[in-house]
Amino acid sequence: MINSTDPRYDRTESDLLDAFKILAGQKALNKISVSEITKLTGVTRSTFYNHYEDMPAFINAMEDRIIDEIFQIMNSFKPEGNLEICHQFFRSLCEYMKANRFLMIIIATPEAYDFVEKALTMFHRYVRLILEKSSKTGLAQEKYSYAVAYAIGGVVGILHKFAVDNCQESSDKVSAFLTEAFLDGMRPYLGV
Repeated sequence: MINSTDPRYDRTESDLLDAFKILAGQKALNKISVSEITKLTGVTRSTFYNHYEDMPAFINAMEDRIIDEIFQIMNSFKPEGNLEICHQFFRSLCEYMKANRFLMIIIATPEAYDFVEKALTMFHRYVRLILEKSSKTGLAQEKYSYAVAYAIGGVVGILHKFAVDNCQESSDKVSAFLTEAFLDGMRPYLGV
């Protein structure tokens, strides 16, 4: 039986996911094999299969990891009307996408439905955390929740376009646009 609480288990899992990110920068996702991943990490195929049932399960884990990483970026953001805070946050999202070929590929494909569904769930979790910390109650909280959900939909749409365009636009330009759109749409709900 595998001890998933053993730090070596976590390290191996992280190494496998990192190897996949490297390979995703070099070739099409459907061309990446278990053999290539294990060769790059120096583990056996059986070790891979001790962690993941198959490649679809592995891809699912990769998506979950990215969602968690984006959540960590979002968690450091404080949704205030401060232009510089918003710009830095959106710039970090753009840079994360540029550095993460897998994310860029997965968000730009027609098969991105599962990933987008996970992302929206994570965004809604984020909104709930923000609302728990806010002084808004009742109807104000509900309106704020819808406004944030609306803004997040726009952010996802713009990031999708950024990915489809192969992240050719500068992160500064995209983040400036995201900041302006987000703040203009959210300003009445942020009280600024």
